[in-house]
Amino acid sequence: MHRTTRSLGILLGGLALLAAAVPAVAAEPPAGVAFDGVVTVLFHDPEYDNGNGIGDAEVALTVVDLAAPDVAIQELQGTTDAGGAAVFTEVARPTDPGVELELQVTAVRNRTSVDPDGCTVGELLAGTATAPAGIEVTVDVEVIDQQDERTCPPPVEEPPIIVEGIALEPDGDPLEILYADALLGTESVPIETTDGGAFRVEVPATTDSSADRVLSVILISPVVRTIVDDPEPGCQTEWAFSARGIWTLIGNEVPEPITLVAAEDMSSTVCPNVDPPGPTGEPNPSVAPPRPPGVPSPVPNPAPDPTLPPSDTVDGVDTEGRGSLAAGLLLLLVFSLSAIATAQRVSRRGS
Repeated sequence: MHRTTRSLGILLGGLALLAAAVPAVAAEPPAGVAFDGVVTVLFHDPEYDNGNGIGDAEVALTVVDLAAPDVAIQELQGTTDAGGAAVFTEVARPTDPGVELELQVTAVRNRTSVDPDGCTVGELLAGTATAPAGIEVTVDVEVIDQQDERTCPPPVEEPPIIVEGIALEPDGDPLEILYADALLGTESVPIETTDGGAFRVEVPATTDSSADRVLSVILISPVVRTIVDDPEPGCQTEWAFSARGIWTLIGNEVPEPITLVAAEDMSSTVCPNVDPPGPTGEPNPSVAPPRPPGVPSPVPNPAPDPTLPPSDTVDGVDTEGRGSLAAGLLLLLVFSLSAIATAQRVSRRGS
């Protein structure tokens, strides 16, 4: 036996065409035909339900004369019982050996049910068979087309988890929020704030009820104070209020609203150019640009004074060279004094 699996819509369409192709019923039965036959249709399949009969199936029985197959002699409808049997009586049969009548049988069961998941399960079983007409005939119909189709409604989208609260300044006043950010792990999630320091974060729902997810929120106010010459001369540091919150979300549980109290935190550090401008008046590129709130500027490290090699200079004079010069002058002075003394002795002797 060969079984094909087809689309439910295609199979139903094919059966509809098959029904439409049934020959028209003759106005009067031909000669040599009697309507006293009994036909039992058994709808079953060895590969379905251990070969048990298929009940509640619609059965169509058509009797045609093979000498004129385009004209049906008889059309009958029935339904199989729990054992898969449908019995037809007063069925046309030939009484003349020269008349050949054929029984054409189609059996279809199409039923639907709803499973525990709320999905609609459709099952279609269909088969056809033929047999010569007679006084008592049994026609076995096996499944040649089977289709199981399961259609589920679209999943209901879980609403997002709402994490909300209010942020306060250290003195208890509502925090004026200039900058807000929320991260679920490392991914940004939407956050809304109001003028009264309230915030609201939407976290996508999860299908894992045991999942642990970490949500972090930071809220930063405008600058509240500025310190000049900090951390070194020529620099200025700005400070603002910042409030932070961290939640561990389990599944889709919604945490209770929370109040965050802000603390003063460094917002940015800017150091102006201390070098003279270039010939075109352009600023020196070493000037640190301003940074957005909440992103601290790095404190510039001043370049260390260069370490000079050891030197024997004092006030710009080479002390080693000066010592050599003094020794030479002293020696020259000794020679001069010695020469003068010798000249004096010679002069006295001569006189």
